Amino acid sequence: MKERFGRSAFWVGLFAYSTSFFIPFVGGTGVYTPKLPTGADCAIDWFFFPWIYIHLHNLDKFLSDAPVGNVSVALSGWINPIFVLAVLCAVLGRTPLLTTILRTVIFIFLPFCLPIFLVQHIYPREGYVLWVTGMLLVLFSNKFSTVRFAPMDMKSVASLLTENSVQVNLSPKRLRISIIVMLLLLLNGLWFTRGGPLLPRLIGAAINLFITACFVFLLRKAKKIDSAR
Repeated sequence: MKERFGRSAFWVGLFAYSTSFFIPFVGGTGVYTPKLPTGADCAIDWFFFPWIYIHLHNLDKFLSDAPVGNVSVALSGWINPIFVLAVLCAVLGRTPLLTTILRTVIFIFLPFCLPIFLVQHIYPREGYVLWVTGMLLVLFSNKFSTVRFAPMDMKSVASLLTENSVQVNLSPKRLRISIIVMLLLLLNGLWFTRGGPLLPRLIGAAINLFITACFVFLLRKAKKIDSAR
């Protein structure tokens, strides 16, 4: 029961995390765009802003001109890449120490989003809430399970996806529903962000399609196992 709850928390967390890239992430008087920035917009801005600023000026000016805000943006911009790496390490299970370190780094970096809100006169919206909630569910999903990720090779990963995924309370019916919901979220996100910058829309769509592809893969494996029984 605890293992199924942990696996469900993992997939619900990924679902919430991907959804945050398509809905308003922040709002407030500091937002100067016609539409509220989505999670994808903020992810790109926070990651590339330090590099562009340093390229146009220099590191000393970056640290002296609004140091709290600039450093907070620089650290917050690395949360998404580190989270993706932590998920891959957790699934593969070959580097449990690295997974723990990455999880700790994410928790250290998360509070640096707050100074950004204060300096830029913005406030978190539902996208930010889903973003944080999704990461917490994914990173701590194994805490709800009596089974921990163990070192494995690629064959073991395939076995994990074929056998355990069906035991995780992910029936074909629920997988189909998840796929439909993900596609509806994709269409809704593309419609909501229409006319906006292309790059954030592509990144959000890529994350959505990646998670959708995982659901499709699990659905096909679940059908094979059901037909073999």
